[in-house]
Amino acid sequence: MFVCKGRRSALFSGLVLLLAAGFTPPQPAAADEESPVCFRRHDFDAMFSAHTHHPDRQLASYLRHHNTSAHYPTFQEIHKTLFHTDISIYHGFQPLAPVPFKGGVRPATIEFLRSMLKRPVQFMVEVGSFIGSSAALFGKHLLQNASEPHGLLLCIDTWDGDINMWLLESFVGKMGLQHGSPVLYERFLSRMMAEVASGSLS
Repeated sequence: MFVCKGRRSALFSGLVLLLAAGFTPPQPAAADEESPVCFRRHDFDAMFSAHTHHPDRQLASYLRHHNTSAHYPTFQEIHKTLFHTDISIYHGFQPLAPVPFKGGVRPATIEFLRSMLKRPVQFMVEVGSFIGSSAALFGKHLLQNASEPHGLLLCIDTWDGDINMWLLESFVGKMGLQHGSPVLYERFLSRMMAEVASGSLS
């Protein structure tokens, strides 16, 4: 089981809201003019064009200098790549008390997906993991059905909650705001640790 936190979706949403509100991006200056903004034509095209390949120059440089050939990654490989350490992200973490929540994914969903596939799944990406209910089901499926000793599930989420979770009182308990920040990530880690302790995941 592996996790990845990211906040780029929030930045993208903010840009969409600005554009929807009538915000006009600053136009870059012509080649013979001094630009009033801090980016060049290439940067402008990268920010506001859907046709740009690798608009993030730092990411493009990273991909050029690292092995990006298609392969099934290991837990250790992804952990080292993203967290730059061999110490587990679970090390020293004190689990929170569980909270009741029935996720949207059911065992029947997994059975349907399995019926559509031609071979066992070795690597799965879940985008939007919340507090781990569906991740637990997907993880159990990988553990039981992967052709290798263990499959790998990569869970991606901001763990910041969506607008409903911030506004609706029914989510107050699950959000568990501390100093203005939710503890959804901590709840997710706690659920994964409980599944590992029970032998359902590894």
